[in-house]
Amino acid sequence: MTLLKQNWLLCSLMGSLLLAGCSLAPEYQPAQVVIPLQFKEADLQRGDQNWKISQAANAQSRSEWWHVFKDS
Repeated sequence: MTLLKQNWLLCSLMGSLLLAGCSLAPEYQPAQVVIPLQFKEADLQRGDQNWKISQAANAQSRSEWWHVFKDS
């Protein structure tokens, strides 16, 4: 390779590396999130009939539960 070709190759490589390090994107700013003190569903005083407190089903059999889903 000639000296001129080597210089041109080195300059183009250095120029592309220099341009690759530049970022033109705006600085990232995370979105502001409003966090409520409690979920709207937690307000039992509203009288919403669609929500109820869960009740444990301890009386149901826990052995061979896959038969309930017909997955035997």
